[in-house]
Amino acid sequence: MSKVLKFLAVFFFLIVPLVIVILIAFNLREGAPDYLDDLKEPEVEVTCIDGTLKGAAGNRLRLSESGLYELYVEGEPFERGVYA
Repeated sequence: MSKVLKFLAVFFFLIVPLVIVILIAFNLREGAPDYLDDLKEPEVEVTCIDGTLKGAAGNRLRLSESGLYELYVEGEPFERGVYA
């Protein structure tokens, strides 16, 4: 019984406050970092190459024969995120 009480004491006095502090820290953060202000979403024109293949600026999305989508993306990290 004493092991259970020790575990509960450690849990409530160490782990729970730590989780609360982490949650508060995440909630107090301000918006997006400053370096994201300079980035803007590029305007993209998607073209349908055939029934299963679509492309935009060197990136491609196609439906494979197995029914899964395959995505090829190139560019800078922000651009890859926009196209994905």
